[in-house]
Amino acid sequence: MTRDTEVKSEVLRIDAPDPTADDWPIHVVVPEPFADDWLRGFDAEREVRGWTTRGLTRMTAATNSGTILVGCASKGGTILSLSWNRSRGGSLDVRARCDDLSVLSLAEARECLNRATERCRSGATERIHRRDYLEYEGRAWRGELWLDDTLRLGPPSVQDEMAQIGPRIIVIDALVTCFGPTDAMWNFARDLDELSVFLSTVLGTRVRRLSVGRVWTVRPEGTASEVRPLGYIEPQASSDMPTKGAVQSVPLVSVTRPDLSMWAPDANQSELSAPDDIVELWTRYRDLTPELQRQFLQAAAKWQEALMVFNERPTLSAALMVVGCEALKPPSSKFKEHNVYGVIHALLGKAVAEQLRNELFDPVLHAKTHPQGIRSRHLHRGEFYGTEFAQAMMMQSFNDPTFDQATRTLARVTRAAIIEWLRCSGAIEMPRLERKKKPRRKRRGRAPVTARGHRVRRPGQHHPG
Repeated sequence: MTRDTEVKSEVLRIDAPDPTADDWPIHVVVPEPFADDWLRGFDAEREVRGWTTRGLTRMTAATNSGTILVGCASKGGTILSLSWNRSRGGSLDVRARCDDLSVLSLAEARECLNRATERCRSGATERIHRRDYLEYEGRAWRGELWLDDTLRLGPPSVQDEMAQIGPRIIVIDALVTCFGPTDAMWNFARDLDELSVFLSTVLGTRVRRLSVGRVWTVRPEGTASEVRPLGYIEPQASSDMPTKGAVQSVPLVSVTRPDLSMWAPDANQSELSAPDDIVELWTRYRDLTPELQRQFLQAAAKWQEALMVFNERPTLSAALMVVGCEALKPPSSKFKEHNVYGVIHALLGKAVAEQLRNELFDPVLHAKTHPQGIRSRHLHRGEFYGTEFAQAMMMQSFNDPTFDQATRTLARVTRAAIIEWLRCSGAIEMPRLERKKKPRRKRRGRAPVTARGHRVRRPGQHHPG
């Protein structure tokens, strides 16, 4: 407790230095184009020198500020203190001082900060190998798939062989572009999130980051329970990229786009296959502009979330699929009033859009029920259309399968639409919005006249004069 208190007070003491104080002799102003990356560049420079850091950050909507205390393991204590401040969209203001001139001189400190700035200006990066895991439920991943020369999806050394459908692991090896080792760790975490969303869309199954934590488990003998950690670890660690072709390749299946099939593997197949255009689709994603990449992730993440709750919350799953399709609209405000049917019309054709709008539900038994309406009524009023909180089907004498069938059709359409959007790099032509004609209002006639010749005033009508 005492040590934590001392560290906190030391950080707070330097959090807001006086800009004119003589004990902050180093001053660096990083212009806006490079301000986002400067702290990453500095972190890489301190890693090269074997320094350690700790700090505190304060954030508001208008400004961010913080302190960084740099230590040297061989000397002990703080050798360099930094205080930084940045307004929204502005330059980064950094002030620094040496806490122990016998260990670190002002010239050496200035050199470190200047090198950090130069890293950002020049864009100097390196590639570092990282390995992590993705997981899914389904058939085993038994081969390797190279999405490009820096990204390999490989098989785990251990498989669940007790059933065809089970918990599965994909070993991800990548060369991560970064400023340094710590930067590689954060960049790789972001890349894994993007990859899991991409694979969930292309493979049609929910792929996610490996779950970690502690959960209750049943012992193998089934007589007791215990808390055990979740996770997966390869017994042989690797510091380099695997050799291409060292193991068999993942089987590729020919597909015709747009693909509205269920994407179900052959019943006799013991491993998961991938569509034969998966590498091309990954290349298209990587070639998108940052704005279009974000739009793809917004849509595909909703698809991934829909798969996450498909069985437990079917109505929410259907609503998320509709939202995912709507996220594919061009950003222009003139498409604000287009809904899911306009997006599907643009990507998959008018016939598929009309099927969603008019053919999924019986107009007599399910009046005014269609995907866009389900999305609106569930997200705004919480209405259920599926089996949420219902008694188990086996205990009922009658069940209506319409919603389940409609949701499965919507799933095929949603996945196909996101892939088509990616294939055309987001360049879609939205159909003209058809507005319903409003009935023409009748003109109001003159007010009736009483027996004495006075006109009757309508409510709200003022008497003349």
